[in-house]
Amino acid sequence: MNIGEDQGRYIIEIEKTNIKKVNDLLKKNSVHFDNLGVIEDKNLSFNGEINLPIEELSKTHKYWLKNYLEN
Repeated sequence: MNIGEDQGRYIIEIEKTNIKKVNDLLKKNSVHFDNLGVIEDKNLSFNGEINLPIEELSKTHKYWLKNYLEN
């Protein structure tokens, strides 16, 4: 018997006006979630302590394996 693996983790962006509605919906359906950060202009802020440019995060995500294999 083969057992598959599911990704089961997703990152979604929610407008500030919809955060409560989405949080309530997730709780109602027993879906575990974490608030990761806030997008401000072109940066992603985590708990107001870490502030990273979205472009840098995107480049790191897209090319990490290639960079890893080349080094």
